[in-house]
Amino acid sequence: MPSRCADRLILTPTLLGRDGLLRAFVLVADDRPGLTLQAWIAETAGHAARRDRTLDSGDGPPRQGLVGLVAPTGCVFGVFDYTADDAPGILEVRGPSQNAPLGGRLVPTGLDSAIARLAGALGCPETRRRPW
Repeated sequence: MPSRCADRLILTPTLLGRDGLLRAFVLVADDRPGLTLQAWIAETAGHAARRDRTLDSGDGPPRQGLVGLVAPTGCVFGVFDYTADDAPGILEVRGPSQNAPLGGRLVPTGLDSAIARLAGALGCPETRRRPW
């Protein structure tokens, strides 16, 4: 379904902090019925940044984190959790969960691109994905 907006929606891969974690819960809860907010915070808080920030900021991405595709409006359209394993060079990805309200491939392509970019930045030649 084509967008009626003159401007194309720009999604930025962002390390999600507490506010982003709360926004991401809405997406993940759709994929995991019965997941409570408290359980989500308990399992993910250690991977969340202090504040939302783009993956390009700072000294490079941390070895583990929670990443969201965030629109300029602050809406989270996709989220995944990752851990980079040092020894074998494997990026372990949980998720992603996504919502693509405009249809098309913008969000899935953005998630794939963010995962590939993250794997490259962390020096992981292999990526393994698993559901939440």
